Amino acid sequence: MRRLFYSIRCLFLALTGCGALGAPAISTFPYAVNFDGGQWPPGWTNAVNDSGYDWQLSQSGIDEPDYDHTTGTGYYIVVDSWYYPQTNTIVYLPAFDVSALANPALSFWYWVGNDTVYLEALRTNTWVVLGSWSGWNHYWREARANLAADKSTNLQLRLRGNIPGSYRFCICVDDLTVFDDIAPPEAPARRQPAPNATNVPLFATLRWEERANVSHYRLYVGTDGNGGSTPTNLVNGRVLPGGASRAALDNLAPNTDYYWQLVPSNSLGEAASVPIHRFTTGARATISAFPWTENFERNGNLPPGWISGYDATGTGWVMVKSGSQAVWGDHTSGAGWFANVDTQYQSPVTALTNSLLTPVLAVANMNYPKLSFWFAKGGEPNSYQSHVRVRVFHHGAWEAADLLAHTTETPGWTNRVLDLTPYRADDLRVAFLGVERGYYLSDIALDDVSLYDDTNPPSPVTLISPAHNTNGAPPRGLLVWQPAERADNYRLFMGTDGGGVSLPTNLINGLALGNVSSFNYSNLAYATKYYWSIVPFNLIGQASNNPVRAFTTYAAPPSFAFL
Repeated sequence: MRRLFYSIRCLFLALTGCGALGAPAISTFPYAVNFDGGQWPPGWTNAVNDSGYDWQLSQSGIDEPDYDHTTGTGYYIVVDSWYYPQTNTIVYLPAFDVSALANPALSFWYWVGNDTVYLEALRTNTWVVLGSWSGWNHYWREARANLAADKSTNLQLRLRGNIPGSYRFCICVDDLTVFDDIAPPEAPARRQPAPNATNVPLFATLRWEERANVSHYRLYVGTDGNGGSTPTNLVNGRVLPGGASRAALDNLAPNTDYYWQLVPSNSLGEAASVPIHRFTTGARATISAFPWTENFERNGNLPPGWISGYDATGTGWVMVKSGSQAVWGDHTSGAGWFANVDTQYQSPVTALTNSLLTPVLAVANMNYPKLSFWFAKGGEPNSYQSHVRVRVFHHGAWEAADLLAHTTETPGWTNRVLDLTPYRADDLRVAFLGVERGYYLSDIALDDVSLYDDTNPPSPVTLISPAHNTNGAPPRGLLVWQPAERADNYRLFMGTDGGGVSLPTNLINGLALGNVSSFNYSNLAYATKYYWSIVPFNLIGQASNNPVRAFTTYAAPPSFAFL
């Protein structure tokens, strides 16, 4: 019976030029539906011959977004597998008469999880794919298709969902529009910071909705223009790709009004009348008293001066007491708060960054600043390689290299201590990057971050080469040692005296070598025993109990008389 109904419906549509059950084809454009009100728009019909559940109207649900695209509180349409593969889950649109449009097009906003949604047109009793959109995303994205190849008085369209079959997969669609695509792109909506926002972090992230018809953007940011003209004194027309949806601003001035304008373009030209938005930064929080510790015991609030989500692609760090897949409780007491990041069920797996920035750390006058922190990872397979990265900002720029990139799975809380001595500055910030790969156990947790001045002298070195009591060493060669913790410089002692008990001095007596880990020696005597020692030192003092090693050079080669 379903197949008979489907055949009759297709024949009826083809012959009459009408929409659902005889409704005339829509010819007034733009045609837009947002599903708000909780009612199906006229002419929309769920298929009865497909292999899946019907599309449903929804406002939120398990594995679905918590908000619609239109207003955040309205409806969208969704199909969910709930463990059963949905090979073809179809909803028919009303018929359209697009014959008078110069360049007919269709757009909609979608939210999917490792699924595919297809837009198809009926051509001579065959449904042809006009476009498909898939992949995992945790926000609404725009889809767009050109309808010029199907321009007619009776355009038949449908959406078809394909879901592999899992409780965490679904397809959501909202704000579908049919229109004449003859104008440049509009200015992006849903910007962050919101217009006239206050207390914006000094490391700010500008965000906007990713549009499907933009080839590139030009970004303008500054304190000039006063909102009446394009600001330029900070960022003057920086070109961003069409797929961009964010831009980071570093080290802004505190308590200052900034203006920004984002101008999209495509082959039809540049957007006109693009608004200029203002935001005001907050105060600068500086930590200058050390030792300092942050244990996140602030009733779930982000500590003052910390910034979550800077230039990030993920959902950000949040303060939690439980519910993490990384650990059962915090590190401080087992019952307190800690920072946690979780991208939930991402599939296919894609690395998402989630940044957490410290306040300004004024460490310029410290001798040997050390950063200690505790982190934990969930029980994901190591192949997913979710990891923690640590970066530093100092002297007005981000250091290119990571201080840490930890990927190995280690159960429970793990401590790391990083040496910040090379980055002593009064504008230092540390960024903890949780790079999550989306497995459901791949949470990352952070707790008990502390900074202190290491007031200890260096540890003694480990002497590597030549090995102790080597026989047959060359008279010219290389001394090698393992760098010592907290060492700024090394002194070399070398000679034939001391007997391996005291420092040798009769050849080289405490020569300062710099912060190196090797030394080229030469012109030693043959068949002679030499002693050597490396003594590391820093501003606090020098290492104690420094080992003395010995080696013996090889015998002199035989001499020959030449006649």
